[in-house]
Amino acid sequence: MALPKLQSKQYKVEVFTPQFLLSGTLEPVGSLMSYLNNADRNNIPLKQVSATPIEPNFSLPVFAAEELWLPHKELIAIRFLDVISADTMPLLSNKEKVRVFLPHIVVQATFSRGA
Repeated sequence: MALPKLQSKQYKVEVFTPQFLLSGTLEPVGSLMSYLNNADRNNIPLKQVSATPIEPNFSLPVFAAEELWLPHKELIAIRFLDVISADTMPLLSNKEKVRVFLPHIVVQATFSRGA
């Protein structure tokens, strides 16, 4: 008896952490939103990663890795570089502009929320 094939799709992403901007590929198993919002998931694996320090005085240069496991608690924001359909990531109808000030960066975005 064959095992069922798991749904997997790759997304080009930029991920903000307190220290780095990570560029790479996210490959969730199953539904994207369920994968990202799973409270039991402690880490998010990224593939073909390049990491750029956010702090200008940081002595570590840009580095690359074939795979990097990012602790979920280190994640600030994910920017999807590919176009994502409304079926993949359903957004709520009310939209609000938000600006978040962090020690080394400012994030500005449109936030979808409920009624």
